Amino acid sequence: MLRFGFVGAGEIAVASAEAVRDASNASLVAVFDVRADLSDDLAARFGGRAVASVDELLADPEVDAVYICVPHFLHRDTAIRAAVAGRQVFIEKPMGVAPADAEAIVDACRAHGVAFIVRDAPAYHAARDIVVSDAIGDVTGFRITYRGEKPASYWTGGWSGRATGDWRMTWSKAGGGVLLMNAIHDLDAILWITGLDVEHVQGAIATTSGPGEVEDVGLAILSCAGGALGSIEALAAVPGSEGPSARWINRIYGTQGQILLPTPWGEDGLALFTRRSGTWAEVAPERRGNARTLAFEAFAEAALAGAEPPVPGADGVRASRLVHAVYEAARRGTVVDVRVTAG
Repeated sequence: MLRFGFVGAGEIAVASAEAVRDASNASLVAVFDVRADLSDDLAARFGGRAVASVDELLADPEVDAVYICVPHFLHRDTAIRAAVAGRQVFIEKPMGVAPADAEAIVDACRAHGVAFIVRDAPAYHAARDIVVSDAIGDVTGFRITYRGEKPASYWTGGWSGRATGDWRMTWSKAGGGVLLMNAIHDLDAILWITGLDVEHVQGAIATTSGPGEVEDVGLAILSCAGGALGSIEALAAVPGSEGPSARWINRIYGTQGQILLPTPWGEDGLALFTRRSGTWAEVAPERRGNARTLAFEAFAEAALAGAEPPVPGADGVRASRLVHAVYEAARRGTVVDVRVTAG
């Protein structure tokens, strides 16, 4: 069993603690949060013990790995402290508020993984197998969509209101809005599935109804090596959210077919069209299970075997650089060459 210490016991920590509890090869042994009541609650519900400080958690010989789920602006320092203490690090996206934070974490950690949970969604694993098998031919493009309706309370308390604070509202503490908080998951997964390398980005961002500085609308065009084109539409304040189209939110296009991908937060299958079959078919993935549990199991398996994490820190750096390149393109009103700024 890989024994985790959690730094952070807020909203996402609950889902992650549930995932560790359900994992076959991981356990929760220690929890720290600046709010002791949250640490106590998480430990009581999912195991382990609440500790009084990060130092106490890192000094605990039972802690093999540290899972970091604190506000974005605290990621860098927390991860580096865990690395100095010789612990393996599993960190929530994004790896800080800027690409430099992600780079510093990678430099400091001998073993580091990023919690890009979407890669472990069953349909997304199946999509990678389909692309690798050449069933849709050469990949020609993709479309990523995130359409949510975040209430005003989200910006000060997340979806649950479990831990309040204003960090989600500012560039200095969050690093970005809907693109960095939400669409970054899907961007990482699609690039992993397709193997595409982004070379240039264009973007537009706006703050339409959110109470803070960061964007609640983000649009991007990504030009990839070989001529493939991708798009991102990320909306955090759209009435009705995804609506009736919620079943299929992302697409991958190929010369010989197309894949429709469901929300990664469930266990639904995907839809596949190939020129060879001439028809659409729904494909149930062989791998089943909660994506977050599967992600913790995969990280634990690699850590226990002394292998590289399934989502290495370098991939977190890439995702961070690409999203921040979109912000740069939007602010400058130009095309940004990410072979230089994100390569």
